This record gives sequence, C-alpha cells and structure tokens, in this order.
Amino acid sequence: MKTYLKLPASAVAALLALFGASLLTSCGEKSTEIIVSEEAVEAKSSAVLSPVFLKEKPGAATPVLELRKSGKPGDQVVVAGKVGGAMSPFTEGFATFVLADRSLKTCDLIPEDLCESPWDACCEAPEVIKASRLTIQVLDGDNGPVAESLQMVEGLSELDELIVTGEIAEGSNEENMIVNATGIFLEKQWVAPKPEEKKKG
Repeated sequence: MKTYLKLPASAVAALLALFGASLLTSCGEKSTEIIVSEEAVEAKSSAVLSPVFLKEKPGAATPVLELRKSGKPGDQVVVAGKVGGAMSPFTEGFATFVLADRSLKTCDLIPEDLCESPWDACCEAPEVIKASRLTIQVLDGDNGPVAESLQMVEGLSELDELIVTGEIAEGSNEENMIVNATGIFLEKQWVAPKPEEKKKG
C-alpha cells in the first residue's frame, strides 16, 4: 500500500508547506493530510526529468550536514542524502524535493515504529530536522523548477538514498540551502517493511 501526500497547487504554497513546522507530527499520530491508495504506484519515465538520472555513481560526495556548513552559492557540489525530513518531501507539480542527511533518525530506523510517514523523522526535534535538510530542484530553461513532480520518476520515492550533482543556488545560506541538480544517482531504494516484519524488528 502506497501513501500519497497532497499539497496545494500553488508552487509558493507548496514550498511553504514543505518546510513549515505544521508538517511535523508526533510519532504514531496519523495525519489527516495523508491520502492512502490501495493501488501500487509504478515507476514512471519523463522526457524532461528522466535524463537527469545518472547511470553511473558520481565521485566522492559530501553529506547534507557538512554541505550546509561549508557550501556557498555558485559552488559545484556532489551531495549525499536521503529523501525525507518533511511530511511531504516532494512538491506536487514541480521538480523539487527535500534531501535529508543520512544520519537523520527517520521513523523507519526505530524498531516497532509503525509511523505511516516514516520519512518525516517526526520523533526528532524540529530544529534537528531543519538543520539536517536542504532542497533539491531541477530547473527548466527559464531558471524555475520544471513543472512536473519528481516523485516516482525512475522509481524515485521517499527514503531513497541518493547522490546529487549540481550547483548551490544563488541566495542559499546555511539556514536555507537549495541545490540546482544536474544529476541524480539513485544509490539505494527504500522498501517499506510489512507491519508484521516491523514488529519482529
């Protein structure tokens, strides 16, 4: 069973929702924003976004936490992380998502935690989550995010471990960092355990 997360249609509203503290819920709580579908979601191809996905693993990558401290606008970077750190890491209708540091304790790492959205790291303090993530976006020819979601393109989904190549966007800082992606390498896909498997630990 796959969970879907519904965001406002407006790009601005979607991005605000993406980072707003209101998206953080306590562990075990069920969010009314989650829409559950009984149908499995298949990986999809995109004429615009699929070419961004890399076949070969890039070189040495910098963790998200380290990049936030050392990166500056205009830097060419290779960053490693996992999709998460927000209730809805993907933006509906736009090619942006939240990349969290792999050290962030998401709910899938907690034995017997049956959180419906383990990628949100809801058991961590909001300030820890905020400090452990950045935004990845794929730009179009007008220097705005491509008007198409990256979710499930080439199988990309929540908690997947990635290596992203790109450039730190102008205006970025340690508090709010954005990377304009030129390449996305899907290093490890996350497979949700069945409830009975989760209980066994």
